[in-house]
Amino acid sequence: MDLNKATGRVLRYGVYLAIAILVLGAIVLQFAESMGNTLLNTGVAFLVLTPFFSIVISAFSLYTEGDYRWMRIALVVLAITTAGIIVAFFF
Repeated sequence: MDLNKATGRVLRYGVYLAIAILVLGAIVLQFAESMGNTLLNTGVAFLVLTPFFSIVISAFSLYTEGDYRWMRIALVVLAITTAGIIVAFFF
C-alpha cells in the first residue's frame, strides 16, 4: 500500500463526504430544523475526524510496509490526537 496515495484518498474522500453531508444538512435545515442540525453536526464531525482517520491509515500502511519506527511515531500522534478529541468532547 502506497502511504501517500492511501493518505491522500482518505483526506480527499473524507472532505468530499463531509461537504456532501453539510450541503444536505443545509438543504434539510430549510424543512426540518432538528434533522438539518443533526446532519450539519455530522458533517462537521466528519470534517474534524478526517485527519484522524488519515493518521490511522498512515499507521496501518507503515505497519504493512514494515516501517515500525515511523509506525510508532504515527501511533504516538494518534494517541495525542485521540486525547485532544476526548478533551474537546467531554471537558
